[in-house]
Amino acid sequence: MLRRLVVTVVLLAVFAAGLDYGLRVWAGLWVGDRTQEALHLSKRPSVSFGGLLFTPQVIQGHIDSATLESDDFKVRDVAFSHARLTFEDVRFQTGKLLLHHRGLVRVATGDGVLAMNGPDLTRAFRAAGVNVSIRISRGEILASGGSLPGQVTASATTDNGSLVLQASQAALAIRLPLPRLGHGIAYTDVAVNGNEAELTVRVQRARLTRLVG
Repeated sequence: MLRRLVVTVVLLAVFAAGLDYGLRVWAGLWVGDRTQEALHLSKRPSVSFGGLLFTPQVIQGHIDSATLESDDFKVRDVAFSHARLTFEDVRFQTGKLLLHHRGLVRVATGDGVLAMNGPDLTRAFRAAGVNVSIRISRGEILASGGSLPGQVTASATTDNGSLVLQASQAALAIRLPLPRLGHGIAYTDVAVNGNEAELTVRVQRARLTRLVG
């Protein structure tokens, strides 16, 4: 009798663990699809979830946290080399997730980084009508071309949804309008690390839906 009970408990534990893992994979695909549509990404990001027990969160329609990552993708035809976003307090309709139907995803808070390298910035500036070349090396931005006096170092800031490069050796700034990320997700700052410019974003009461423009 005791042996049967132990076997039953073990089988139930294995089943629960398998169900939990399967739901993580399924939910990751669904949240990734909703994020791709809402942010106009060229491909679906990978998604992982925190916490030990995931099944109760799906049943309640409330996931504590989700981490999204992607490499070499585009947002509205603007190329990025890497992105990592963390969503906190994610809410949705359980039925939409389980059936893999489109549905609204609400995110209370979060943050993240979208990175661009020199070639990404060069293409983006030129597509915006600014004929410059950008190179990033060892934490330094080097710009040339256009009306710049040769190759100059530049500092980077964000301003009202744009990336602004200020030439250090000339009273000249060039501005790149950044792609919109949807309701509740905004660019806040930029830092240069290694060979990338990392744009930080803040998530506040975001609504991820296919109709976000």
